[in-house]
Amino acid sequence: MRETTIGQLLLENALPPESYQPGTELNKKGVKKLFQHLANNHPDQYRHIAQRLNEVGSTAAYMEGTSFDIDDFKTPGIVLEARHRIRKKLARVLSNPTFTPKQRNDKIIEVVGDESNKLLNAIVDNNRSNPLTEQILSGARGNAVALKRLIGGDLLYLNHRDEPIPLVVESSYSEGLKPAEYWAATYGARKGLAEGKLGVGKGGYLSKLLNQLSHKLMVTAIDSPDEMPEGAVRGLPVDIDDNDNIGALLAENIGGHKRNTIITPKVLADIKKTGRDTLLIRSPLVGGPPDGGLYARDVGIRELGRLADLGSLPGLTAAQAAGERLAQTALSSKHAGGVAGGSKTIGGFPAIEQMINVPKHYKDGATHAQVDGVVTNIEENPLGGWHVFVGNEQHFVAPGLNPTVKRWDNVEAGDMISEGLPNPSEFVKHKGIGEGSRQFVKHFLDVFKGAGMPANRRNIELLTRGFINHVEFDEDYENWLPGDVTSYSGIERNWRVRDRSQLVKPSSAINKYLETPVLHYTIGTRITPSVLSNLNKYGIKQVTVHDDPPPFSPLVVRGSASVSYDDNWLTRLLGSQQQKVLLTAARQGDVADMNSLSYVPAKAQGESFGKDWPTRLLADYK
Repeated sequence: MRETTIGQLLLENALPPESYQPGTELNKKGVKKLFQHLANNHPDQYRHIAQRLNEVGSTAAYMEGTSFDIDDFKTPGIVLEARHRIRKKLARVLSNPTFTPKQRNDKIIEVVGDESNKLLNAIVDNNRSNPLTEQILSGARGNAVALKRLIGGDLLYLNHRDEPIPLVVESSYSEGLKPAEYWAATYGARKGLAEGKLGVGKGGYLSKLLNQLSHKLMVTAIDSPDEMPEGAVRGLPVDIDDNDNIGALLAENIGGHKRNTIITPKVLADIKKTGRDTLLIRSPLVGGPPDGGLYARDVGIRELGRLADLGSLPGLTAAQAAGERLAQTALSSKHAGGVAGGSKTIGGFPAIEQMINVPKHYKDGATHAQVDGVVTNIEENPLGGWHVFVGNEQHFVAPGLNPTVKRWDNVEAGDMISEGLPNPSEFVKHKGIGEGSRQFVKHFLDVFKGAGMPANRRNIELLTRGFINHVEFDEDYENWLPGDVTSYSGIERNWRVRDRSQLVKPSSAINKYLETPVLHYTIGTRITPSVLSNLNKYGIKQVTVHDDPPPFSPLVVRGSASVSYDDNWLTRLLGSQQQKVLLTAARQGDVADMNSLSYVPAKAQGESFGKDWPTRLLADYK
């Protein structure tokens, strides 16, 4: 006879036998994992199972409910211990006669902020029987920050300039704030209230930009009708432990599975047995059809549980998913209420906005190496910040940020050599469209997660395809003049290998430029030691290279201006500066392709919108 509970019996009755082990804690993470399992293994029954679980939850809530009493609001012992440690540390700080007023304030902020960060998770971990904690762990409502404020206290507040106020706020909300503590809280509260009203507008603005970037990402074919040449390997390298790989298609033969196999948990487990820590997947960042759209196999399996349909717009779906998160991020300071942590955090809505709009002057921006070489020296600047020397090239690290490299480290142009917000234009400028896109996806996800907003990597890949996809010509080439900007995808599908190109071993290609794409690397990528390492890792035996760079350079166009560089003048009307667009198009005699992937030219046809334009795509969809 086994011991169990009524709740476990109800769950076992509602779920398929293999999906739930009795005694498994269905906290927020566990529930997410359970529903992911159901989606992967029982897609046809998913809706019915979810309905049965909802009925179990509704019955339990009605019959049992949840409640709390006055004891649940008492200050926990770990909070009292933290307050005692803070008092002892601050006594030493305040009694130190060598500190200037600024140094004393900075030290107060450091001491209190450190304890505040430690308490955040400790309060949850040490009060699991508290009904308030149970609600948080289940994902029903609330979070660790709210519980800490309620029974532990905020400890430190920010003013209206997002600067910590050097006043220790020991009282919790359940105890009641002292007048001085309440006063300190009002700065951040007022700022949060204002941002609560204005934040939705900010989120809507960035959502609109993401829609503009991705609205042409239409599925126009299942896959390329041409077989991949023997020995050619294309695909995006990803971490094998990333759960966002589920649903993507393999770009290589590995672990007993062939290229184009859909990645499931079982397939992933087989691949892990090979000992590889990365794998190549198909991705919108790598290649694409001649018309500039997307291959369904590059998009992979998404919310419908199958390959994307002809004419579907997964880019817009991804933009909407990210846009919802952005709106929440814009409101995050309202929910935080001006509470400070122990260290400076670079993230949230301002960081996301900067990474999309790429301003000339990056606030809290990281320093990127401008040359390849060895870090020969690191010096502190007497006026603030640091000087980092790569070879003889001097790089400046802004005050408040620290170098992330050490003396004698090897770096490549484009690498981040300091703390701070990465600049996508620096990645793309030095590393090319392909690697620059991969780096952007990684760091954009980090910023999202740092703001407490989970995001799906494959959604970000779609957005990145629409964002990082421009080149600027440096010299005359066919119909383009120096300074002209066009899409890289258009160049790649029509590129002809130049004279004096060479087919060589990767080891003989250092500092030469790729003439044909390989892996995720794009035309014009300079072969550096890190590129060579990846080529060898994935068994690339030969690459086509040229001694000279191509006649164009990769370019990151700020999100708000991206649609202004579209090849179709009607599509450019989707953005701003319509008068300029019309006058320029008239002066140049531009002719709009009414069968563009963008819905804008089609919509201009009036009553035939949505009727005639898909015919061309349907004929090509094989």
